[in-house]
Amino acid sequence: MFKKMLALLTVMCLVLSFAACVNDNADTPTTEAGTQDVTDSAVLGEDDFAWYVSAGAGMGATLNMASEKQAYALTDKATFLANEANLDLEILLEKGDDMKNTYSLIAVNADAFDESVGINTQGANDLIDWMLSSDALSLIAVYGTDNYGQNLFTVDEAYADLVTDILPEKEQDAVEEPENNVIRLSTTTSVNDSGLLPYLMEYFEAATGYTVEIASAGTGAAISAAEKGEADLLLVHAKASEEEFINKGFGVKRIPFMYNFFVVVGPENDPAQIADCENAGQAFRKIAEAKSEFISRGDNSGTHKAELKIWKAIEIAVPTAE
Repeated sequence: MFKKMLALLTVMCLVLSFAACVNDNADTPTTEAGTQDVTDSAVLGEDDFAWYVSAGAGMGATLNMASEKQAYALTDKATFLANEANLDLEILLEKGDDMKNTYSLIAVNADAFDESVGINTQGANDLIDWMLSSDALSLIAVYGTDNYGQNLFTVDEAYADLVTDILPEKEQDAVEEPENNVIRLSTTTSVNDSGLLPYLMEYFEAATGYTVEIASAGTGAAISAAEKGEADLLLVHAKASEEEFINKGFGVKRIPFMYNFFVVVGPENDPAQIADCENAGQAFRKIAEAKSEFISRGDNSGTHKAELKIWKAIEIAVPTAE
């Protein structure tokens, strides 16, 4: 009798042990061969994009990182040329319709804020009028030629007829200061880091008596500041974000007035062989296929938005910061 009970207990233990094993594996995918499939899409995603690095920084810092790592990056040409002497990188691609980089002026809508915020509407409009004048546009058209042998920005076709060979004098007669002589300009890094904006503001301030306080950040941060009432005027380069800003009631009108081009830079040996590509989409695909390191700004700037637009067009879902 004892032996029968012992045997029965042994069988029951075996059954319970088998059931536990089945439950442990119930949620684990298996292959057709019945072996456990240990693939994890999240882990594979991280491995697949180990070559894609988000700097979370401005263009200058992103270029420095790309130079140190001998990696690829997307940048506006003006900022690259202004930093080129300190970088071990080369322009490898600068053609294609997807590389045009348009800059716009947008006056902040004072009606979107309480009067206590103090949006300087008159100052914003005066600066816009000056930026669209023959004096300013002529300065923009030639900026960079002395230092780089080429202009860094091009005046939009709508204003090209206003460009002349006669440049304004930097020193002008003293003018009466306006009632509110401070204009808060929130702008992208490229127009500031390239030196264009400080150069232009010397002429504007001398001619008008205004003082321009420049806050330079990525386009996303620049627009965010304006939405908080911390700016009177925007100078940025991300069309969709600019239109959203206006549609939300924060901006008066988007005025595209100049452009330059994005370029893809990288190491001289060009490991992904992108130099012969016809456009940025082709270049990005070759970089992804070769898993060559790419440094993204990753900061919601105009350049970052342009980069993500290119990845989306070629249906490669690179990771984005939350």
